[in-house]
Amino acid sequence: ASLYAVPDKPPFETVAMSYEALRGVFSVVGLETPSPEFPCHALVAGCARSVTFLNMAKTPTRRMADITAFLERLHEFKAAKVWSAVGLIQTKEELDLCLKRKAPFVWGPAVTGALDRPVRLDSVDEERLPYRAA
Repeated sequence: ASLYAVPDKPPFETVAMSYEALRGVFSVVGLETPSPEFPCHALVAGCARSVTFLNMAKTPTRRMADITAFLERLHEFKAAKVWSAVGLIQTKEELDLCLKRKAPFVWGPAVTGALDRPVRLDSVDEERLPYRAA
């Protein structure tokens, strides 16, 4: 289950209550946030398996800055044992930034797009998901 548009300063008791309500039905709960500053260290342990930053910025400069800010915090997510991801990747430049900064998981139009043929999984490095070279 995904909890969408979680603000960067939510009442974390609410996240814990949502997790408890969903736990009997879903084995994994992930959070999606529009804030690159989402404080994963404040999460109640075990309430979420992942945090995905959904980049909603309008300008290319701001989008790149927000991606950078989120990816500079990868060590926090790793320490909290929470998967991190960047969503809504729009351009080749954004994808290149995510790859350079070793984002564990990315998705969006610049990542897969409309592929003209199936991805050969045997040709992809085992630590990377298939992506389109935009």
